Amino acid sequence: MSKHITVKEVKDIVNSFSENADWEGMHMEEDDMYEDVLRAIADGDPHSKLLAREALKSKNVKFTRWYS
Repeated sequence: MSKHITVKEVKDIVNSFSENADWEGMHMEEDDMYEDVLRAIADGDPHSKLLAREALKSKNVKFTRWYS
């Protein structure tokens, strides 16, 4: 089994959004984070609920989500 994303990594990603002005990059990083969290949940990570809860906090960060 491969290493899953950790709760600390999710928190760090979400916290970095407030410091970032690159909305497109933030959106791509958010999508990657969600995929990593979903993989951890699907693989039965014991911290699944906490990972999901922390990842969803990214929706509280106001930025325009788009791709060019």
